[in-house]
Amino acid sequence: MGIDYSSLRLKPSFDEAKNVGDSAVSDFNYHDIITLLPTEKYTQITNLPNGIAFDGDFQVLLIDCNENELSDITAKVGICENTDTNGVNQIAFELANLGLDFGGRPVYLKFIHTTGSEVWYSNAFCLTSIYERESTRFDYKDYSVFKGTDYRRFNFTQSIRLKAYFDRPADDTEISDYYQITRDNTVSARALLKESSVYKFDYVTPHVFRAANIMLISNVVYIDGVRMSNKTTLKSSERLNKSNLMVSEFTINKNENDTFIANYQIFEPLQIVTVEPTGVKSINFPPIKLRFFFNKPTSFIASAGLLYVKDVSDNSIVLTKTQAQMTPIAGNGFSLNITGEITLAKDYYVTIDSSMFQSGDEIYEGINDKTTWTFSLVNPDFLAADFNGIDFLT
Repeated sequence: MGIDYSSLRLKPSFDEAKNVGDSAVSDFNYHDIITLLPTEKYTQITNLPNGIAFDGDFQVLLIDCNENELSDITAKVGICENTDTNGVNQIAFELANLGLDFGGRPVYLKFIHTTGSEVWYSNAFCLTSIYERESTRFDYKDYSVFKGTDYRRFNFTQSIRLKAYFDRPADDTEISDYYQITRDNTVSARALLKESSVYKFDYVTPHVFRAANIMLISNVVYIDGVRMSNKTTLKSSERLNKSNLMVSEFTINKNENDTFIANYQIFEPLQIVTVEPTGVKSINFPPIKLRFFFNKPTSFIASAGLLYVKDVSDNSIVLTKTQAQMTPIAGNGFSLNITGEITLAKDYYVTIDSSMFQSGDEIYEGINDKTTWTFSLVNPDFLAADFNGIDFLT
């Protein structure tokens, strides 16, 4: 099984989790290099020698360094369970947009098997937006068993955010010259313009140094959503005084034409799965109800949020509806009566403000685009005046 190089690796005791391989002679230890944004989603795959399993019965807490509970985030965590090629139970877990901000205070994940006695802890990280400008998101994966992580059984892209930032470009242009004896002249045969990007850690811990080196030599790596086209590792340096920190940097090449947008891979967010009406309708039979259904039991949030029906052509508001006008219906749905309110032959779309609905502690993000929920009213192909009672008599 070997060493677990996960950025957020799990251990069966809190003492083991806090031991991340720092120098025994470092007097000042810092653990804010892994810094997750409250508004992003992150996926990690475990590599525990004795395995980990929940059978769906789990609880996940955020705790501080004294194991005090800070927040129950179970509703924002998705877990996929499988066995690796060694027959050991492992999990992939996904942290949804947690929406919590603890500043520069290190926090830990605590996984609890609710029908057993097992508990697992992560190493420390920060959950905050204060380091966003000086941090970089990494999305990475392999296609085999790579350094203990079984990507064949867990076909997910892992993700993490580290306190590293783009520092400067580096010119790697290659120029090939030759000398013409007959003309006593030097001529350039070719010039290949290449530019690299240098990313810098103002400081990095031994744990992040090791994890980042494995991450950067994975088959596929995206840095802030752009594909890294080379393989690289971090440069080592002397520790900073008596701390567990050292300065480091790495150099990469990018393929700007290959980009990546992180989507949910495990966690199922609160979302609308069915809407009515959709498609094309005749103005002779205009819709009399708007109906939409969520994928989870959903309730109102006391807010001033609104639902709008808008005209596609100019984005003007055709209808405005409040929560008071919505009726809950069976199957996690809501209905609104719009009899006689939409009758013109036009293209329409529906938007819903965020923070109108919730499922447990999870807040629905709303609809704010022109494509998610659309429908059209059109004139009929024929009018009644086009016919009379004897048109088809023979």
